[in-house]
Amino acid sequence: PDETVDTTDLQRALLTAIRTLPHRQREALILWARHRMSMVELGEALGISHVAARKLLLKAQAKLQAIIELFERS
Repeated sequence: PDETVDTTDLQRALLTAIRTLPHRQREALILWARHRMSMVELGEALGISHVAARKLLLKAQAKLQAIIELFERS
């Protein structure tokens, strides 16, 4: 039961973190995660290079990782 609560709390924290991402980072993360796009496909979908798409995605992932680490410490 406690693990279920922790998972629910983590899911809420992640959803909140996703909502706070800048629009382009959020868009890159959702396209990558939901549609399993490659960096080339992601770049094309966003109208940017695959290198820029990767940078956006890495920034979004770093922010989410920080939220997970804060959650694990609490």
